[in-house]
Amino acid sequence: MAIRTIKNFLKKKDFKHLENTMHGVCFPWFLNGVVRPGDGFYQLCHIFFIDHKINSPFFKDLKPILDILKPRELLRIKANLLFKTPKIFEHGYHLDANEPHHTAILYLNSNNGYTRFKDGKKITSEKNKLIKFDGSLRHTGSSCTDYSYRTVINCNYIP
Repeated sequence: MAIRTIKNFLKKKDFKHLENTMHGVCFPWFLNGVVRPGDGFYQLCHIFFIDHKINSPFFKDLKPILDILKPRELLRIKANLLFKTPKIFEHGYHLDANEPHHTAILYLNSNNGYTRFKDGKKITSEKNKLIKFDGSLRHTGSSCTDYSYRTVINCNYIP
């Protein structure tokens, strides 16, 4: 599977609801290492789904995404929020899971941050854009310098 980019992934009303919910004052974010604990990079995370079960009361808000992706099995869904940095930092190439899977990343805001793949391909953060790719592709996220924060939803699933 090649890297597939889909602009305007969600209907405007569905995206606006998700954006308002996740960037609202009542959405719970939790401190976490960016790639692995102790790597020196920190972000805020929200785990919607992990260990074969729903982990968040906000999981229901992901229905429009899941209706389009149609996963056979979910492995993990998490949101990441990285704050603005003075220069862009990449956080290290990694795989999200060890088993064969697909990854979909939905960008919740536009900024100069990005997802870069080991082969050098770079996908910029653009509001309501989704990228899908084979989970065996090593990738890294970045911080941003032109907006207060960068927010994504990362879905790991078996199609």
